[in-house]
Amino acid sequence: MGPGQPAHRDRTERRQSLSRSTVGAELGEALRRLRAAGLPTPVLDAEVLLAHVLRSSRELLRTYPQAPVRLDDRRRFRALVTRRARHVPVAYLVGSKEFYGHRLAVTPAVLIPRPETELLVERALAFLRAHPSVRRVVEVGTGSGAIAIALACALRRIRIEAVEVDPLALRLARRNVLAHRVAARIRLRRGDLLEGTARVRCIVANLPYLSLDRRRHLPRDVRHEPARALNGGRDGLELIRRLLAQAPALLRAPGCLLLECDPAQAARVRTLARRAFPAASVEVLRDLSGRWRAVEVRLG
Repeated sequence: MGPGQPAHRDRTERRQSLSRSTVGAELGEALRRLRAAGLPTPVLDAEVLLAHVLRSSRELLRTYPQAPVRLDDRRRFRALVTRRARHVPVAYLVGSKEFYGHRLAVTPAVLIPRPETELLVERALAFLRAHPSVRRVVEVGTGSGAIAIALACALRRIRIEAVEVDPLALRLARRNVLAHRVAARIRLRRGDLLEGTARVRCIVANLPYLSLDRRRHLPRDVRHEPARALNGGRDGLELIRRLLAQAPALLRAPGCLLLECDPAQAARVRTLARRAFPAASVEVLRDLSGRWRAVEVRLG
């Protein structure tokens, strides 16, 4: 063996080791990094990110842990893991989120749809199915378009007016509406709450509702979401108060108004709704985790 051969062999072996990796090895290293970052769901996060990069599924990753991972895919995956370790939400990293069985595009321009918000969809559908003559819904603060799309896909008879004040969010909502082929039944428009809305029997609103104090103590993941979609004013009720001031002149009987709210503010929102609609039935609703999540007003 001539001079320099061991060093040359070592370099060759290092290059070969760098060019080879497997699904299991990549997931193991990602899991170590995400655990070190204190993330609550490191296994899920790592699998979702690698499945996204490989255009595969979590099930296939588990089935074939010895499958090779190409160098360019490895670099992309590791870059995503680095961002996730900084608490950037997974939905922003992969560019999508599932809501009520529908895959929606999401960007940092919009709040990430939450499973808790599906409660609004379920209650709106219950009202609409009980009142088949109701064919129009107004959704305020549509964001990504999640609620409007879920309603339109579930009930073909209804037409939805989806209102959003942020032009970037409105652009993304339009993209999602087109992707789900419901553009003929969802009218997207830029607007401020219920201004410019005609009388209607069903109003659904998921407005920013975090108070100043709550915003000071947000989880790190949530801090990456748009402040405008979270900011409910000093006490968290600014936009809800404004909507409840507008709604009595617009909600017809039989009518339904659904408002998502901070569980800690549910009793206050119920009081505000009763003042706005003294003759209506006002109920506080629990989400799947048992927390007070929404207020429902039934008129007539």
